[in-house]
Amino acid sequence: MKQYPVVSYNTSELGNKGIVDSLELDKVVMDRWDRFMQEGSFRYNTDNIKERVVEGKLGYLAQSQLERARLRRPPQSMMSIKQEFDKDKFNFNKIDESKELVCQLVNTDRETKQVERDILIINVSPIDRGHCLLVPQVEAGLQQVLTVHSITLALEVMTLSTSPHTKLAFNSLCAYASVNHQHWHLYYQPTRLAVQSIPLSPGPATPYYTFTGEEYPALGWVWLLGEEDMSKLDQVAKEVAKLTMWLTDKEVAHNVVMTRGAGVEGGKGSNNIRVLVWARESVVGAKDPGEFVMAALELTGQILVYEVEKYNTIVEEEVVKAQKEATVDVFAKLNPEVEKLFRSN
Repeated sequence: MKQYPVVSYNTSELGNKGIVDSLELDKVVMDRWDRFMQEGSFRYNTDNIKERVVEGKLGYLAQSQLERARLRRPPQSMMSIKQEFDKDKFNFNKIDESKELVCQLVNTDRETKQVERDILIINVSPIDRGHCLLVPQVEAGLQQVLTVHSITLALEVMTLSTSPHTKLAFNSLCAYASVNHQHWHLYYQPTRLAVQSIPLSPGPATPYYTFTGEEYPALGWVWLLGEEDMSKLDQVAKEVAKLTMWLTDKEVAHNVVMTRGAGVEGGKGSNNIRVLVWARESVVGAKDPGEFVMAALELTGQILVYEVEKYNTIVEEEVVKAQKEATVDVFAKLNPEVEKLFRSN
């Protein structure tokens, strides 16, 4: 008998609110997370994390993450977007599951075809309560490169969660991934961020949307999956994977975030899952984070700050500058090619 919860579902149930509610994924996550915190499984507790909204029109959220900067596991050195998985280095098959495994996720439509487990584990260096890692097919030892299965699973988790605050984030290698074993960050952020609300511009005969530079400084591509369109989940996953695989083949670093948010028109709605993909400048080797970095969360406007003085003094203009430096030139160079990639079908 398994010593951990198993959240079992099938694809057709994802659009059924009653069934999704009954699975109580968020309760499983929080109950197990709190238990592991009480048992001392984390490197630190989250009581000292502070946050404030930075003054300005974009409403960036600064978070003081002093313990994470000091106590987290040193990031592995990443020299290539396609760096191979190394079983001898730290990976998620080396964890003590009795102290870190939150639950297994089982889509019964895939159960007979899939031997390896899809699991949620705690992030032992958390940014907030509930911060976990989603690890697809953990025993397969997959490198930190997105696959159709990984994106499909992440979208399923977004759908299984009933919290409006759920987010999933992926950092590619050379884009601040710290472990080369395929994983997403699952976390809960109640502060509404601009990327959830700003209007989107449709691409020319393409399935994705973009932000205009006037609306948001970090330029990227956006997919929408409406609550009433769960039948399109697999299609969206394949389209996003087409882009991330293309970026990987070109050795272009990238970050991906899933969040609830508004539709094309923007506003305060949360009836869509927004899948945000940013191509960005590469960060090669093992880097000291300094005051803050520009990884997936920071591109959404949630800035993890690692020094007290910077937390107290950070202003909107410097975040805008960092977001632009990470994304604008890469987006301008690649966007015409991405249009061709999707118009060629």
